[in-house]
Amino acid sequence: MDIKKIPIVFKDFIKEHLSGNKFLRSSVVSVFIKVGNNLFQFLAGILLARTLSVEAFGVYSFVYAMVKMLAIPTELGLPTLLVRYIPNYEASESWAKIKGLIKFTNTSAIVIASILILATYFFAKKELLNLNSLETETLVIGLFLLPVLALGNIRGATLRGFRRIFHGLFPESILRHALFVVGILLISNFANVQFDSRSAIGLNIIAGILSYLLGAYWLILYLPKRVKESKEVYEITVWLRTSLPFLLIGGIQIILAKIDTVFIGFMLDSQSVGIYEIAFRTASLTAFTLGAFNFVLAPYYSKYYNEGDHKNLQKISRIAVIINGGISILILIFLIVFGEEVISFLFGEEYTASYQPMIILIFSQVIGVLFGSVSILLSMTGYERTALKIFGYAALMNIILNYIFIPKYGLFGAAYTSLTCSFLWKVWMYYKCKVIFKIDTSIFGLIKRKSK
Repeated sequence: MDIKKIPIVFKDFIKEHLSGNKFLRSSVVSVFIKVGNNLFQFLAGILLARTLSVEAFGVYSFVYAMVKMLAIPTELGLPTLLVRYIPNYEASESWAKIKGLIKFTNTSAIVIASILILATYFFAKKELLNLNSLETETLVIGLFLLPVLALGNIRGATLRGFRRIFHGLFPESILRHALFVVGILLISNFANVQFDSRSAIGLNIIAGILSYLLGAYWLILYLPKRVKESKEVYEITVWLRTSLPFLLIGGIQIILAKIDTVFIGFMLDSQSVGIYEIAFRTASLTAFTLGAFNFVLAPYYSKYYNEGDHKNLQKISRIAVIINGGISILILIFLIVFGEEVISFLFGEEYTASYQPMIILIFSQVIGVLFGSVSILLSMTGYERTALKIFGYAALMNIILNYIFIPKYGLFGAAYTSLTCSFLWKVWMYYKCKVIFKIDTSIFGLIKRKSK
């Protein structure tokens, strides 16, 4: 494919496949939500780094990473289950099963979250986690984020199952982070209170509760009357069997994203966590557009594969990797040249030590972008177990290498571990996609074609 033709091909693709239908609206909403989510999270990181001390910011980041990992068993992969089963039950008018599924998912989340809160509180108070007093107090407060996050995601998935995409995504993906940003600004500038990691995590909980209330109102408003009037019917064995692969895939992806922060918190100190968190947040800018593109293109990976249309499968893969790859390389060059100035300007001079680990993490992100959306392609075409196997090995390697290298090399050990694991699982999935689909999802395939 001639690079000069990319804009024309992309325009033709949109005109042929997206324009004039409901999917276009859903795609625009999804991209808007994804970009807004990234923007507000990044803005919250800037404000927290500017408002808190480096140590307090590190404590907050450490505790939040722990809470995100504890939330994995809380949801049991149930949000994906709701998005998959609700449309099927609705089509067959199985309203009682929809009500049973909604009740089962919410009850499961509450019960599991309660058990995890009690267990973690016991370990923290008995000093079995080897945390200092500030870390322990912040963690105890942060535990109440577990039910808020779990119930919010389940409520959002329920609305998305009824094709209410905006109503399902907006409260947790944008409103919660926007309220958090506004709260930080108000408290740090106008409230006569000490703003530390404990108040930051507490503010996050309040923002989560408020966004959940809006989402709950929308769910009551849009839940079909026939579901409300039905008596619950349960298919718990079927639901759990179906949700397990999605629980494992989603859980492993969170582990890959957060395990280095948790290891740094346990093996080094809070200040190191704060420095590394800024490096990670800044490096993540290089993959800013990838998630938005995946939202739009994921259903078409499934569509073209099921139709046996490998030509269009190859076409959209190339378009995505060229646009995402081009943007990520430009950001990479900019951050290599001006990275220290960017970190100092956005987060403060005390975080300039983030620059060197940030460079390593940038290459980790860019490598992922240049090999294409391989994990989405596998997951959307029935090869989620293949993706799960690769993610599982990558997570295991990540844990082992972090355990070995962080005590010896500090933040650089965590950054090089991330780079190594990212490269290995991307190359492995890229190879699987090439064998299974007979297409080349990477930017390197385009370079080979140009050189011939």
